[in-house]
Amino acid sequence: MAMAKCVVANEHPEQCQVIESSGIGHYIPWGGQYFVDEVCKLLDDLERARMMASKGPDWLREHRTYNVIADLVESQYKKLPGLTA
Repeated sequence: MAMAKCVVANEHPEQCQVIESSGIGHYIPWGGQYFVDEVCKLLDDLERARMMASKGPDWLREHRTYNVIADLVESQYKKLPGLTA
């Protein structure tokens, strides 16, 4: 994603969430043939693949950098009773 490439990921809760919210690739069931089939679909439609992939670097900067994640964690801590820092 950071290198502006499409992603093919296995069905895993976090990976599915990232793929769905970013639109940068597809997630597939576990298995080699599923992977092969999805990569071939991307290669058959290179313009679509490039368009999806181009979103990667910006999406990562907006949603997955350490600063962004730290801010999310901090906001959750601030919701806990007795913590106001």
